[in-house]
Amino acid sequence: YASYGIGVTRLISAIIEQNHDQNGITWNEEVSAFTVSVIAARHEDKVEEKAEKIYHELQEHGVEVLLYDGQRSTGEQFRDSDLLGVNYKVIVGSNFLEEGVVEIESRSGEKKEVKAEEVVGEMS
Repeated sequence: YASYGIGVTRLISAIIEQNHDQNGITWNEEVSAFTVSVIAARHEDKVEEKAEKIYHELQEHGVEVLLYDGQRSTGEQFRDSDLLGVNYKVIVGSNFLEEGVVEIESRSGEKKEVKAEEVVGEMS
């Protein structure tokens, strides 16, 4: 018997073919492995601690979230997030240290600053 059914490999290939941009895959939330990536944009203890706290809070609220360790440059974290098709980046950086806010960037490039404590409400 020859099988002409649709397999998982074909299905994923079809989804990728229809959902990509110049940076990589653009998964929709139903099939994306991660909805949010949390990026510590500065290698400072306060920034990395806040990024980790946001990561755990999002996990507790059922959000599929990815946290990058501090071993990679911010640019590498951004590129990896795009390649994986993550829909939103929560960027903890200088603005957090100065004003207590983080930036939420959507895959389409829309950016929004919110208080660090409001991230879970924005993403869940």
